[in-house]
Amino acid sequence: MRYAALIALAAMLILPACHSEAPSSTEYTERPDAVEARIDLELGTADGEAPYLFGRITGVAATDNHLFVADQQGHTIRAYALDGTYRFTVATAGQGPGEVQQPCCLTLGPNGQLWVRDNGNRRYVQYRLMADSTEPQATIRMDHGHFRSAAVTFDPEDNLIDIGGGVEANGTRLGRARIHRSMTNETVRTVGIPEAPEGRVPMAEVPFEQGLMFIPQPMGPLLRDAHGPGGDWAFTITDRYDVTWFDAAGDTLHVLTRDVTGPELSEEERMSARRSLQERIDRMDVGLSDLPFGIPSRKPPIETIFFDTDGRLWVQRSVEDGAPNEADVYARDGTLAQVVQWPAGIDLSSGHLTADTLYGIRQGSDTFPQVVRLRY
Repeated sequence: MRYAALIALAAMLILPACHSEAPSSTEYTERPDAVEARIDLELGTADGEAPYLFGRITGVAATDNHLFVADQQGHTIRAYALDGTYRFTVATAGQGPGEVQQPCCLTLGPNGQLWVRDNGNRRYVQYRLMADSTEPQATIRMDHGHFRSAAVTFDPEDNLIDIGGGVEANGTRLGRARIHRSMTNETVRTVGIPEAPEGRVPMAEVPFEQGLMFIPQPMGPLLRDAHGPGGDWAFTITDRYDVTWFDAAGDTLHVLTRDVTGPELSEEERMSARRSLQERIDRMDVGLSDLPFGIPSRKPPIETIFFDTDGRLWVQRSVEDGAPNEADVYARDGTLAQVVQWPAGIDLSSGHLTADTLYGIRQGSDTFPQVVRLRY
């Protein structure tokens, strides 16, 4: 099924009528026992030497010799030995060749070199990897003005896929899109990413003196997209376990559906959601009762989706407060390959995941930022 570029048509792909044309893994009703991933490295300290202090970790990539970490708050990329020992700095703050501003989303490109999404400078930078250093080798400019972080991936022709706002050749402006950029900084293809149909993602439009503020429902459903190696990508709205998996051209590979209900919110989660909502509206002349939604009783069934380096799609389920994280891992043929469980508080969606090793990120209000390696 050819995926249209315009968002109005792209949104139709998520409708059940289109699903019937694609293979589905719905028949896999039995889930295997979860494989437990255990921590064997924690990189980052609350105080000490500068290379081990992180502000906000926004990307991790690993080779056979080095672990690379992007710190968005510190505007740096550093390299570590696989035992966590600091080796050298890849990039520091600035606008010059190889320098970065708000870096994120590290990955290894088709030629094995390191790439970073350099949001503050509106570009992607490639670094040539050497034994004890790196050097900037190539730059691809962003072809849009949307700067939300997104995975750095490449299509089968080795074009970089730039995630942002798109513009068609006829001048039509798209919403969020996948913009295929050549190594010579040319846009060779633009593929739209669906938007949520009206009502699927609760959102309040609240007027205030500077314009409109858009307030999402705390603990409510969200639109999620994921981008993997070889150009594959996936889309879901988390209110249902219903994930559409596309190839680089936008053709549907699989539709993954399951009958799943999200867990109930704990009392602590309810209170946290209410506080978060109150903080957002305190500056405006509006009360909680004026919003078109309240605090839901349950979480959506899906937390998020992401790919590993082998091109498998991870569908992370929502879990009870404090419970271990859990994800269904699908092979590219649409079969449920395994279920993986890992400790609470560790985010794998911006990490580096292989067949037996997971590099994730731990950061939050109650802990200091760390890169965490898990084995399973």
